[in-house]
Amino acid sequence: MLLFAHSVSAQVVSKYSPIFLDEADPSIFFLIGEIDSRTALNFDRAMDEYGIPDVLVLTSDGGLVNVALMVAREVRERGISTLIPADSACYSACSFVFFAGIARIADGELGLHQISNSTGDIVTGQVAISDILDVVGNFDVPTELIVAMLRTPPDQMYIVSEEEKVEFGFFLRDQETRQADGTASMEERAVLAYINYHNVWNLQNDEALSRMATMFAPEVDFYGKRLSRLDVLNEKRKFAARWPIRNYVVDAATLSASCVESICTVLGDVVWDARSPERSATSRGLAYFILRVRILADGYQILDESGHVKQRY
Repeated sequence: MLLFAHSVSAQVVSKYSPIFLDEADPSIFFLIGEIDSRTALNFDRAMDEYGIPDVLVLTSDGGLVNVALMVAREVRERGISTLIPADSACYSACSFVFFAGIARIADGELGLHQISNSTGDIVTGQVAISDILDVVGNFDVPTELIVAMLRTPPDQMYIVSEEEKVEFGFFLRDQETRQADGTASMEERAVLAYINYHNVWNLQNDEALSRMATMFAPEVDFYGKRLSRLDVLNEKRKFAARWPIRNYVVDAATLSASCVESICTVLGDVVWDARSPERSATSRGLAYFILRVRILADGYQILDESGHVKQRY
């Protein structure tokens, strides 16, 4: 399978088709092919067995709208990012799943159009549209794309332009850096690591700290200090105790990544909202955040974390 060609040891799990994954790296799921009646169920089954992925890679011409909406809700509720690889496409109902991503990267084609209604039943069509708008309306989809979808007949396709991808934060790297085989580049994996890091930090304290225990290198440059992994985790633990409710949202449009071999630096803006009900305290603002990571075959390792506050709200 082409999307797994970058891994010579890939052990492709296909029993949850059209959901696929490499058993050696279940942090990435692939939705390949038609979204059929079993897709939502198989997505849940795959997560039950292999855990929640960081990224769902999309290569699909669409399929059943109601099933796509169910998958989309799962993607958003579980904090999963979405990716359309270069030389791939996500059309029609697949676009609803793409829009659900916590972070959304469209290197390949993203295509939109009206839903088709073979029965010609106006009421049924209106109900379906209301379901779409109800679900997609929670995903911060640009109004321009909603209008484009509603205006494009079912037998045509509105292809989101490269300029629109940049404008809406769906396009994170120059075309020249794309890999010809459509697999994730080192820079792209670094960006996804950056996004995943913040998604994990938004979890409840015990789960966030447990997952972060495996993310850091033995020694880390942590805001100008050279600390051991244990010391970094102690700092994180103290912060989590002080601010137990956290919501860190990456501004995908500001992200950039550069890599030298397997070492990558990712930087961008992050909006935060931290709360302590016990202390009746709130902290909100915008920060410039830098992460340096080593990309591994089965994930990443954080080498350096730094940044500064740009604005407090």
